[in-house]
Amino acid sequence: MLFVRIRLPLFRRAAWCGGLAMLPTLAVAAISQQHTFFPAVIEGNSYQLEATLYRPDDLGRHPLVVMSHGRNGMFPARNPNEASGCAQLCRALAEEGSAVVFFVRRGYGNSDGPDVELQDTAVLSGLEAAKDYRAAVVYWRAAEFALPDRVVLMGQSQGGWSVLACTNVAMDGVLGVANISGGTNYRLMGTGAVTAAVQDHWVAGCSVLGAGALVPSYWIYAENDLSINGPTARRMFDAYTAAGGWGFLDMLPAYGSNGHAVVGQPDLFLPQLDDFLATIGFRDAARTAPAITRVSGPGNVNVGATAVLTVSLSANPLPRLQWRRDGADVHNGGNISGASSAALTISNAQAAESGNYTVVATNDLGTATSTPLVLNVVSPTPPGGGSNPPARTSSGGGGGAVSDAFVGALVLLTVLRLRQRHGPR
Repeated sequence: MLFVRIRLPLFRRAAWCGGLAMLPTLAVAAISQQHTFFPAVIEGNSYQLEATLYRPDDLGRHPLVVMSHGRNGMFPARNPNEASGCAQLCRALAEEGSAVVFFVRRGYGNSDGPDVELQDTAVLSGLEAAKDYRAAVVYWRAAEFALPDRVVLMGQSQGGWSVLACTNVAMDGVLGVANISGGTNYRLMGTGAVTAAVQDHWVAGCSVLGAGALVPSYWIYAENDLSINGPTARRMFDAYTAAGGWGFLDMLPAYGSNGHAVVGQPDLFLPQLDDFLATIGFRDAARTAPAITRVSGPGNVNVGATAVLTVSLSANPLPRLQWRRDGADVHNGGNISGASSAALTISNAQAAESGNYTVVATNDLGTATSTPLVLNVVSPTPPGGGSNPPARTSSGGGGGAVSDAFVGALVLLTVLRLRQRHGPR
């Protein structure tokens, strides 16, 4: 796993653990709430889609969140109250200064159109829903209260899976997505029960979506989610990032009797979600050069074992990262992955990979290099033999422990910014 803490002076709630300073509190804005319908043009057809709009009660322009709901099984009945979903999170985001559109996709609630999301595969189901998201973005980013270049997509359950699919679709103004408890129904899943085969299919689908990702993603799951449990969520996330997707994973502890409902308790994840929103430029935040607070690793590992070296840091904008061994850049390939991420993974480690490891973090404000981290790849001790020499470890720069709530994978966002700045999306 990759352990990352990005420290930014904006967010509204509790201090992070590990000795980091208390942060200022965001003012809570008075908000307005409005039930509405809007025209969505999808594949040349116009549909009236239902929505609830939450926004600060003022005349200003605000960053825009476009969010949608889940799906109650393979063949759900229409829920006439669908547009009232995720209200706690929508209101909390609006109180922090965002305009939030919670919309109902085709075939659900009181929206027009047939239910078209039960496609043969998970990927196809997600891409069908992504058409609705894209139409909603086109309409709402033109609203007089929206900042058209600061848009984030969010979704819960099937909506969460749908925003992962949205990372594969170029949408003007969209900076990233937040997937809350994402999973999906699809036609070939059989009875609709979540089996090992269904979980494997979701993992494979995440690999496909990760390979096509254009924007970063934030993933929120709870360990006791009865639809997508903790181990499955980790496998999905690992497949997505291994294929090239940008991402953070926030794995929450067990929530109530079913962690799938954790969206109803936004205080459990909103501070970390706020971190993500600031790092991708959704909100204003102070710009800082990189500062490395901690590097860690196993010290000694046996030949053939896996070694994971991690870094935590503060920076805004997010920096480019590069791991080095004995002063030379480490490159992905073979048994090495994460050479330009917050965690360097060396599987099937060999003696030649022993050495002094550092990580270099660079953004447009400066560069920081960690103190060396020693990795010794040693032969296993034979039965009855002596012990391996003591492990040598080091950590750089002081600082505290990495927050357990902010465990995930960081793949470089600088590439994303360059794409947005210099080329079509």
